[in-house]
Amino acid sequence: MAGERTLPGLGLTAFWTLGDDTWKPGMDSNFQNLSALTNIVVVSRTTALPGSPTLGDIYIVVDSDPTNPDKIAVWDGEPASEAWVYLDPIEGWLAYVTDDEETVRFESTGWEPFGLPPAAAITTLDRKTANYTVVDGDLDGATVIEMNLAGANTLTVAPSLTGTEPVTIIQYGAGQTTITAGAGVTLRSAGGLLALRLQYSSCTIIPVGSDEFHVIGDLA
Repeated sequence: MAGERTLPGLGLTAFWTLGDDTWKPGMDSNFQNLSALTNIVVVSRTTALPGSPTLGDIYIVVDSDPTNPDKIAVWDGEPASEAWVYLDPIEGWLAYVTDDEETVRFESTGWEPFGLPPAAAITTLDRKTANYTVVDGDLDGATVIEMNLAGANTLTVAPSLTGTEPVTIIQYGAGQTTITAGAGVTLRSAGGLLALRLQYSSCTIIPVGSDEFHVIGDLA
């Protein structure tokens, strides 16, 4: 029988020869790896390993570390003999990072964010009480502009904007909001409609090229 060997995947050890009394260190390592790597949750991937960690702390070592970049570090050991144990990640592994509240995946270039950003980063609400002209900072895919005016008002899309993400417009006040084009700007909408239909109607302005935008939504 071939005896002890390393298994694929997590790199666990198994298949000791029957009667072999050297299996304990390997099994201890097996359980340590399984405990740390099954549903990986780490404290951080952007802060240095703490000088006074708590037993069981798990970190992803910062990628600038000269010795163990991107490895999974586990603070473990017998009392008074604790130490950092470093585990090599395998491409495709997922880990949840507590301080960033995000899931990351290990790739050939290191740990990268995986999936949607945290919910807190999705929306920036910006309420206006006068006519307004869209600026590049609004075209970030996260901004909602509320036009809160009693009388008719305009929201202008200025020329030469370089933002590439949509912005959402809501007519918050009773005054009808009309989307207007700055010099040289082309706005494309179904039927050429560019006014929000009534209070609380909304539309989205989508950049599609140089000074060209789609306007879609509840328009009249």
